[in-house]
Amino acid sequence: MTRLMQRTAIALGLATLGGAAMAGGPLEDAFAARSPELRMAVQQQAQAEGFYEGTIDGVWGPGTNRALMTVVDTLMYTAGAAAPNLGDPDWAEVFLDELASGGYADELADARSLPPGSGMD
Repeated sequence: MTRLMQRTAIALGLATLGGAAMAGGPLEDAFAARSPELRMAVQQQAQAEGFYEGTIDGVWGPGTNRALMTVVDTLMYTAGAAAPNLGDPDWAEVFLDELASGGYADELADARSLPPGSGMD
């Protein structure tokens, strides 16, 4: 499996968990377990991509929740891959690490370049 396919599968797997991944589930737990610097990098990257409008503080809250769900939805919409079982919190950690390092920048830029009416506007 290529790195892109793996990253996409992680994002899609998070999306299949829906609200459970976002509220007290593996994604929030993984976020809390990361260093303050990495949590802020996640928020900074989400903000740079246009998904986060809150304060860069490394704190999980409704803005971070919304931003990460939107990132996951955007990746799911633009990339189409089979979703793995994300009951394993390690997958959520990989997703956050990839996002913080800019690993999804190309996919998110592709989503922004979709024409009006494509479902991502």
